[in-house]
Amino acid sequence: MKTNLLRIGLRLSLVVIALLCGVYLAWGQENTKVMHKIYTNTYGNVTIDCPSEVEDGGSFTFKIATSTGAYRLAISQAGKNFRDFSWDDSQNANVAKNITGTILIEVVEHTEIMIGEERYMLEECSAMLPPSQTQPTSSSIVLKSVVTAKGKHYSLNSYSGAYNRYANITSITLPNNKYFINPYAFSIQAGLTEIHAKAIDPKNYHIMEGAFGEKDLSGITLYVPAGSKADYAASTPWNQFKEILEEPLPKKYPVYVVGYGVASTDAPDSIARGQSLTVNITLEPGFKSFEPSVITIPGEEVNKDVVIQVSTHTENVLSGISYSMSTTQVNAFCHGFLDTPQKEVTIPEVVTVGSNSYKVEYIVADAFKNQTSLEKLTLEGNTGIDRRAFSGCTALKEIHCISPEPRNISDEDAFEGVDKDACVIFVPAGASAAYKAAYVWKDFKNIREEGTYSITRTGFEGVAYYGPDLVVDGSRLEARLTPESGYVLGIGDITVTMGGKKLDPMSKEFFYGTFGKDTLTIETVTGDVTITAKARKISGDPFVLGDLTYRITRDAAVEVAGVKEDAYTKGRSYVIPSSLEYEGNNYTVTGIGPKAFSGRIMESIMIPSSVEEVGTESFLDAQADEIHIQRSTPPSTVNGSFNILDKNKCRIYVPKGALAAYHTATWDWLGFPYILEEGDKYFDVDFELTGLTVKPFQPEIAISGRSVSFILVPDSGSFLPDSIEVWYPTGLEPCEYDAKTGKVTIATVKGNLTIKAKAIGALLPDKDTDITIGKDSTYTDGSTTGSKFNGVIGNDEELTRVKSLKIDTEDGKVTGITFKSLIVGSGSSTSQSVTVAETSNIEITLDGNNNLGKVLNQGSTRLLPGENTLLDALVENEGIFIDETGLLDAVTGPAGLTIAQRPEKAPRIEMGFSTLLKVEASAEEEANLSYIWEKFDSENNSWKQVKPEVQRTKALSSLRSDVLSTNEDAQLEVSEAGKYRCLVSNTVNAVNSTLTAYSEVSIASSTPDPTVTFSVTLPSVEGASLNPSAGTYSVEAGGSFSFSLTLDTDYDQSTPMVKVGDKLIEPTSDGKYEIKNINSDITISITGIVKNVTVGNAEVESNALKVWGSNGVLHIRSAHAGTAYLVTFGGQLYKAITLPVGETMITIPQGSYIIRIENQSYKIRF
Repeated sequence: MKTNLLRIGLRLSLVVIALLCGVYLAWGQENTKVMHKIYTNTYGNVTIDCPSEVEDGGSFTFKIATSTGAYRLAISQAGKNFRDFSWDDSQNANVAKNITGTILIEVVEHTEIMIGEERYMLEECSAMLPPSQTQPTSSSIVLKSVVTAKGKHYSLNSYSGAYNRYANITSITLPNNKYFINPYAFSIQAGLTEIHAKAIDPKNYHIMEGAFGEKDLSGITLYVPAGSKADYAASTPWNQFKEILEEPLPKKYPVYVVGYGVASTDAPDSIARGQSLTVNITLEPGFKSFEPSVITIPGEEVNKDVVIQVSTHTENVLSGISYSMSTTQVNAFCHGFLDTPQKEVTIPEVVTVGSNSYKVEYIVADAFKNQTSLEKLTLEGNTGIDRRAFSGCTALKEIHCISPEPRNISDEDAFEGVDKDACVIFVPAGASAAYKAAYVWKDFKNIREEGTYSITRTGFEGVAYYGPDLVVDGSRLEARLTPESGYVLGIGDITVTMGGKKLDPMSKEFFYGTFGKDTLTIETVTGDVTITAKARKISGDPFVLGDLTYRITRDAAVEVAGVKEDAYTKGRSYVIPSSLEYEGNNYTVTGIGPKAFSGRIMESIMIPSSVEEVGTESFLDAQADEIHIQRSTPPSTVNGSFNILDKNKCRIYVPKGALAAYHTATWDWLGFPYILEEGDKYFDVDFELTGLTVKPFQPEIAISGRSVSFILVPDSGSFLPDSIEVWYPTGLEPCEYDAKTGKVTIATVKGNLTIKAKAIGALLPDKDTDITIGKDSTYTDGSTTGSKFNGVIGNDEELTRVKSLKIDTEDGKVTGITFKSLIVGSGSSTSQSVTVAETSNIEITLDGNNNLGKVLNQGSTRLLPGENTLLDALVENEGIFIDETGLLDAVTGPAGLTIAQRPEKAPRIEMGFSTLLKVEASAEEEANLSYIWEKFDSENNSWKQVKPEVQRTKALSSLRSDVLSTNEDAQLEVSEAGKYRCLVSNTVNAVNSTLTAYSEVSIASSTPDPTVTFSVTLPSVEGASLNPSAGTYSVEAGGSFSFSLTLDTDYDQSTPMVKVGDKLIEPTSDGKYEIKNINSDITISITGIVKNVTVGNAEVESNALKVWGSNGVLHIRSAHAGTAYLVTFGGQLYKAITLPVGETMITIPQGSYIIRIENQSYKIRF
């Protein structure tokens, strides 16, 4: 038998004590599972099978076994009774759900006894009268406050209606002690005629709402003790009884001593009314009580049954701290150090002794009083604190409270003598406001959320602070230190300590100005931070000496304020003196002020060793070829002090031996790729790259005798080359090159360098070329053998034409190849164009419009759809051929196959109806046909078979799927929306041909779908007229848009490039451009229209410019410096070339380009 505290009434003293949340997770940890501990406490012969912890928000199963089969179960979690558990019949166990805190399970075994006709359930020292009583033979029931079994007393304090349903009961007597009458206790007591209330004071009875239900009490006689009628008549609900009669008081009352662990007493069995009583109590070994061993009851209180309740506990020492554990509840109390004081104390949420666990409910009064060694206190649970518990703990520096809710403190003297200004209270995230408002806790001045560090300012002069007071452990600190008007602040004026350690800005332990104006930054905060900032007062207005202006910043010190306006000319060199004389006083130049050289263009500047600091944006957007710094220790920098336009073109010269210091200094210095020691010799570095870029930057010089390294990065879709070439003027030089990472290292620079490399990119052959594709992505054409490509033939920008294409990968491995807008041969299906050799196993992805002509497949070929796939080809198959594009209707050869009828492409069906998808196929000779229907699984991005394969072998000239017998029908009945396809195969001997038919089924709405339209934007272009004219047009979803383009006379040599996104649109035979199946807003781009000029590889001359191409090299001759822009016909910038005076040569890949120079455009094709 099981009884449950949630379903039956119990005395209030057994209501389970709730536990606080017990999240055992390190503060600040991310992506870590939050786990909650599970504890148990049992009384009697009980076993519990449950896990030791559970994940936050999760559930767990637990089983309980007792020798009697009856028990009381109570669960507490996070400060409240936990009720979210139920019985699972399938597992024969309890299931607790939605766990959010520490769990404590209490199970108390019940022992059943019979006293006369009454059945009682007993536990430690209490009893209950369960509802399942048999009908008594007597019509009178006397309710007891104490029952006795085997010489031991058990107290009862409530009645829940055990006899409520029995109509033969006419009289009920209530005990004279405090007693609870629970809801519905007498609600249906049909035969009740009298109630005997034995308590002198009616307040002894706690009548719960609904105890008498809707019962009419006026017909029931109430008997009360002599002298108490008036009190009852004035009390609810007793005043509802019409007849109240008094009955004599007893002369004697029984005496009971009730307590767990009571060994013996000298209490009499009874005592006369009004007589005082003294009782001596002896406890069993190991039991203790906070109550005296001698109990005295004055005579005036002997007016009812005498029930002496003795509360007992056991004592245990855990980690040097004394605890007392209740013998009847799941509570423990902390009493402080037993012997040796400790510097750090943790009071756990739950303590465990043996197999039982107890919630630490309170730290008792004076527990740690005057413990001057105690420095750190951790309260893991919601533990209360009694009076003077930590009074006099003068060394206490920090208290860690794990509970998000402040626990009750009995009195403000609990922490008397603790320095509440210095002691830090650490609380969970989000709990600081609650603690700052709570009694006693609010007296502490420093309440901080756990996992955070304080930001303290000290010694601030002339500086305003804008930033946080607390920072989360491991996070980044950003705070603005803004100098007041008339002050300047540099990194040398700032001192920062973290965790007691002074931070070094030169070692990048903190930054000022690097990541924002006036911003102090610590990348990772790992301790309390203290900031000292003393700004320098500016003395007077700037003054001029020579070409520069200066500002006095402190005694005997000045900084450069800027350049004298009338002394500035583009390309000048500047020398900053280390000291100067002004108005009879000598000053040292210690800094360069904010924006002093901002926007200036200079050849060089010399900065003396006296300059300690370069200010905010001192060289913002400046241009300098050389900066000479005479200081061996790098000057401090702030907020992009050297944020010049192009650091890659600027050379920094530092003293001999100072190179390492500058290479490891703050970000401003690290941004310069060329930091040289005075006297260093350097050489030029040139790159001739195709399809590659250089990271982190492309060096222009290399220092003699040193190494140089960089990383080659291929363009999107391309691969790193297998090898590169490094050339000195004397010839080819070996280098270290990693073809996997692209890293290039030249160990010792000995002269001018030229690095030549070409990425493995798409194959873009000439239109009259015979191409053979071999294994390992190699190809052979008329000029090269065994060259590599990236598996792509053609591009998105224009059609690619080849004379013929043979694929012979030899090894039989699956090889992927992509065709992009490829035309093979003349596009005619009468002459052989594409051949797949017998040993080849290929998968061809088709992007754009591909015309492959006549295809002979002798190996294994699979055609896959790509983007905007269109296909024109006649396939003769002698091997294995699978077309998954759905664009081929027929295959010839030994296993020839024709799809004569495809299913409807996009049928719509009503909800609850179906449609029939049907395929008709034919074969000329004897055939072995199979039909496999599949549906697309969008979740797994794969096709799933939805019907068993249908196979038919017939020697017929026509095999039709729709005439097969019903049980082998190759048709598919569909009632669900989705994409479907049928793979139709014909196998003859070792030859297999497969074609695919697609259909996309949708469910029609009960209401007509609104018309969905998309916008098509047609741009205006110079040099051509459009029909319709430029503008934005609306097109229904799935519809088409077409337009024509006519070139003006002066532009009629142009080749227009029409694109939607990255896809090239070719004109139809009548010259129109058509975009089909529009399902999104689109913008059409038109490029490649330029004024007529001489084209090809001939020379182009204009305004002292000469442009020509030869053998893959572009030549540009210019009379003055400028910039040339190489643009593909797709409108993408390929490269910008800086043109010096004279001739410039650059190698570029095959293709068509537009070269734009000084508003002129030239078209060149290689």
